[in-house]
Amino acid sequence: MPRSATSIVGRSAELERAGALLASAVAGTGVALLVEGDAGVGKTRLVTELVAGLDALVLTGHCIDLGEAPPPYLALAEAFARLPADRADEVVRDFPPLAGLLPRRGAAASPSGAVDRTTMLDAVFGALVELARASPVVLVIEDLHWADAAVRDVLGFVFTRMADTPDLRLAVVATVRSDDLHRRHPLRPALAGWSRLAAVHRLTLDPLPATDVRDLIRAHADGITDDLLDEIVRRADGNAFFAEELADALGAADGPASDAVPLPLADLLLVRLDPLDADARSLVDAVAVAGGSVGHDLLDRVSGLPADRMERAARDAVDARILRADADVRGRAGYRFRHALLAEATYDDLLPGAVRRIHARFVAALTEAAGLPGGHVAAADLARHARAADDLPIAYRAAVLAARQADAVGAADDAVEQWQNALALHDRLPDTVESHVELVLALVDSCLAAGRGPRALRVVEAELAALPPGADRASRAALLYGFGKAAAAGEFGDETRVALAEALDLLENEPPSVLGARVTTLYARVVASMGRHAESVDSARRAIVLAGQAGNAEALVEAQATQVMIENRFGEAAQAVAELDGLADAASAGGDTATALRIRFSAASVVHASGDLARAQDAFDAAFVAARADGRTYDVYAVHCLAMSARLRYARGAWDDALAIVAEPLHAAPEVPAAILRSTTLSVRAARGDAGTEDLVRQLRPHWSDEGRIAINSVFAVLPVLGRAGRFDEAVALADDFVHTVGTMWMETWFAGRVELGGTLLEAMTRGAGPLPEAGRTALLSAGERFHADAIEAFDRKIAEGRRLGPEARSWRARAEAGWATLRWVVGHDAPPADELDRLTAEAEQLTDYGDNVVELARVRAVRATVLRGLGRAEQAAELAGRALAVARPLGDVVVLDALGGDPGDATPAALSALTPRERDVLELVAQGRSNKQIAQRLFISQKTVSVHVSNILAKLAVQGRTEAAAVARAQGLIG
Repeated sequence: MPRSATSIVGRSAELERAGALLASAVAGTGVALLVEGDAGVGKTRLVTELVAGLDALVLTGHCIDLGEAPPPYLALAEAFARLPADRADEVVRDFPPLAGLLPRRGAAASPSGAVDRTTMLDAVFGALVELARASPVVLVIEDLHWADAAVRDVLGFVFTRMADTPDLRLAVVATVRSDDLHRRHPLRPALAGWSRLAAVHRLTLDPLPATDVRDLIRAHADGITDDLLDEIVRRADGNAFFAEELADALGAADGPASDAVPLPLADLLLVRLDPLDADARSLVDAVAVAGGSVGHDLLDRVSGLPADRMERAARDAVDARILRADADVRGRAGYRFRHALLAEATYDDLLPGAVRRIHARFVAALTEAAGLPGGHVAAADLARHARAADDLPIAYRAAVLAARQADAVGAADDAVEQWQNALALHDRLPDTVESHVELVLALVDSCLAAGRGPRALRVVEAELAALPPGADRASRAALLYGFGKAAAAGEFGDETRVALAEALDLLENEPPSVLGARVTTLYARVVASMGRHAESVDSARRAIVLAGQAGNAEALVEAQATQVMIENRFGEAAQAVAELDGLADAASAGGDTATALRIRFSAASVVHASGDLARAQDAFDAAFVAARADGRTYDVYAVHCLAMSARLRYARGAWDDALAIVAEPLHAAPEVPAAILRSTTLSVRAARGDAGTEDLVRQLRPHWSDEGRIAINSVFAVLPVLGRAGRFDEAVALADDFVHTVGTMWMETWFAGRVELGGTLLEAMTRGAGPLPEAGRTALLSAGERFHADAIEAFDRKIAEGRRLGPEARSWRARAEAGWATLRWVVGHDAPPADELDRLTAEAEQLTDYGDNVVELARVRAVRATVLRGLGRAEQAAELAGRALAVARPLGDVVVLDALGGDPGDATPAALSALTPRERDVLELVAQGRSNKQIAQRLFISQKTVSVHVSNILAKLAVQGRTEAAAVARAQGLIG
């Protein structure tokens, strides 16, 4: 990284902090440092000073502004291109996927086929780790605000892995222009996520104080007058770059300073270009049009200058400190603007005709140099230049090529932008290979792979609205199919079924086709989700026939998998899983990655429904890994696989793992996938008593309509929180909101989730229900009775439909029954007989004891232990409580710990130790204001026995009455 001629001024504190972080990296603790500040404030200069004295391998890459669709991995390609030749060869040998980032070695080293995103992430991190074994490594990424999505993903992956890699002598230093980070900038959520990682540190550079600006200018420009110095300090406003530019411009100007320098920054920057002759200015303009950085050979062809004039013009521009000789983004010798702001100002200063002509020269040079390496990078560059040059045929072909190449390497976001560009150009061209509808469907597929379902839906809706009357029937049917695909990626209503039904009508008299088979398959999936079983089975079978008649293997696999999933709801799980696994392999082999992912998710879901949680977790993990390798990390089914894997880790007691597996993908996730993943963390956060749980639930509420799982994760996590706090009205209101919203969205009143809702809410109601006044108990019982009846109704209706309900559903039904009985017992109203209460809680425990379901089993046991203690079976209660606490203590599960009074190993107050277990039970009810009759009913003992216990309690606590006993008990921590 070239260093400024002026020593750094006024950054001693920042240098000290940053230096300490890099020293720890050199010593073996990997760190990431994000240096943030406004343009020109001194970020690059600080980083230059920081790494100058390090005995380390420094690899620098620059992100550049190439519009809305930058090619992926640009900065990393430049950084790795700076490796010495021998080490570069070693890297390519040990990590073949990186051959694409080192194109000079790519011809011999590149593996065949596309490089998936996961392999690239692992390769980059592995290469950095390996390089750091030989010597400390500092990876510098300049201008991260211009980074493409692929670079952001790589950095997020590296940052996440740093903390788990011992003796890692690696530092990643990135500069970020904070004034470019507008509200919707894609880097903002990534920065927020990275900030929570232990290895990531953020350093903000504020404007320099006036005294430091003065020192900087005096060091930069000799002999400057005091008046001019004051003017520069005033206008620079603490910005080091502006100060130096002002000093250079004003110091060389004639006349008064106020007349020599225009106020807008662009005018100030462009003063530096005035001394250049025509050749040098032409060269600088070409570098600006290139994006601020360009290789020497390409610039040579674009400039059209003889070699000697080209060299002289380049020398003049470098000497004028406008350009610097440097490697371009692909690691080839070339030129770069000394500051990006100067490149922007230069480009903006060009007249439209000049801009178009220079872009046209780039198009000619890039198309002539067919052997230029770079793949997707070169195609994206060509597309950008051709669009600006108004060369529509080349712009279109390059955009399609770039989109396909981006899809091939798993850069779905980049593919989305390139398909969008191609679509915008398509109708302006007379002859294209692809039809307009084909481009729309390709864009939809890329959107879905990138997790941008809402965007896909908007695109197709706009296309349908723009379709002229009398349009080709097949084209309209294809667009309706695209609408159905996009809608089915999220929550959809009956309009999706209607759209697909129209598509089927349009294709009814057409010959069998792949489109017809796929529309029919999707229709079968949609109506199945709406509970229209017979229609879905008929449609799936019809789709299989159509796919066979069309002779398309991929469509046939998709139809067969849909049939298996529909019929599996009523069939044998093991057979369904075996069939689905085979169909997923067939879809993957045929290149239909979207269908393969959906089938793998379905197979894992069947395993989960069978109650084998460990095997289901492995299946969801494998499906997500395959999706990531296919570049579909944020496909809705991939996100659901990851979320389900986290949920199963939660259920099996691996809470830290549950949070960890979603942390890295969450950094770069689009809005809806991010909401799904964030909701997945709620179960752990709520169970650990995280104070921010309810705030997150409120933040996620607007996303319930995007994906029902967000509502499920939110409500089921927060209900125990509300129950522990005695906020029963809020809990009931939330449950009612959930039933209304999800039932309306799913077009199903008695959806299966209502069984779990009833069990969860009733158990939450038993927490702290005792102290309620009589009116509160009546309202609570009324709500409890309603949700209990609803849970049983939902379960029985599914059974009546012939649905196969697995262990989880049966467990929640039993918990709803036990919860309703326990609530009546706690409140002391219509309490069930002791043997019935014992039977119901025992049945709930038995049915929850399946497939490593340790967390929920501990919660059921906590409830049953409380009941058994109340029934006078202290020894059995203590044994169950101990088993529940053995799970809850290491996890920090406050739901169980609070229910059982914390850890029995804690110190016990002397007064409490003097009371018998039965006396403690009576004391708790006395403190709740219960009469002897109510206590007798609750504990299944006589009123006379209660009276004896109360007398003993008063004596042992040395108090005169029941109120004083309750006060003393609370003061000594005997009761809550």
